[in-house]
Amino acid sequence: MPEKDFGSALYSGAASLGYARAVSGLVVGILITLSLSSAGAYFGISSDPYEKETDVTVTGSTVIEKKDDKNNTYKTYDILFTYTVDGKTYSNTVNLNMDKKIGETLRIKYVPSNPSNYKMNDSLSYRSIGLILCGIAFVILIIVLLNYYLTQRFKPFAAFSGVEGVYSFIKNN
Repeated sequence: MPEKDFGSALYSGAASLGYARAVSGLVVGILITLSLSSAGAYFGISSDPYEKETDVTVTGSTVIEKKDDKNNTYKTYDILFTYTVDGKTYSNTVNLNMDKKIGETLRIKYVPSNPSNYKMNDSLSYRSIGLILCGIAFVILIIVLLNYYLTQRFKPFAAFSGVEGVYSFIKNN
């Protein structure tokens, strides 16, 4: 019975490690996919509490100078606005990256049971968040399934994955 040479044994060992990485990646990927899909489904079927919309009138604006991590200065604006719901007037402030003139109108969404609880109309809806989460889950699932398929189908791919895993381990430690 012929003895395996060192190169052949190394190749087989790397491929075995690649197979193991593919299986563990598949399991982790499926768990992440299930989590994201569940969260996406929750947001997709939940009703957005901000179901009413109204126009608001800008009543004031304050310039705020800030610095970022690199010590660059930039401006934001605290915009004071008022709006009326069911005969009651509310005043709130929102921080924007652009100035608004007094008297200008903006659009907000608010919670009907508590009209002082609002968000800007350009915010993502619950349904959009749900679709984004489900889309990310789908992409992750495709990637892990493709990796698993290629690793199981092609030994050189599995060996490369195993070598890459060892290289990453050595590089990071």
